[in-house]
Amino acid sequence: MAVLKLHLEEFDEVDYELIAIHSSLEDFRLAYFINQKLPIILSRNKDEVAVTVKEGDAFFSKYSYEDEKTACN
Repeated sequence: MAVLKLHLEEFDEVDYELIAIHSSLEDFRLAYFINQKLPIILSRNKDEVAVTVKEGDAFFSKYSYEDEKTACN
């Protein structure tokens, strides 16, 4: 398996944030509880995140939100 290293110097600025959460809850339940506790509304995207490993393909749900005040997605 090839190793890919990214160095922070390669990026001029950070224009995104990525958060990954590992939980035994179903994805829709986790999104529901996060929506209840935080001032955001997560919504499920139609496309999924696909990962290919030796054992096969895995697909993960992707949720996002839009903040109209700051134009952040």
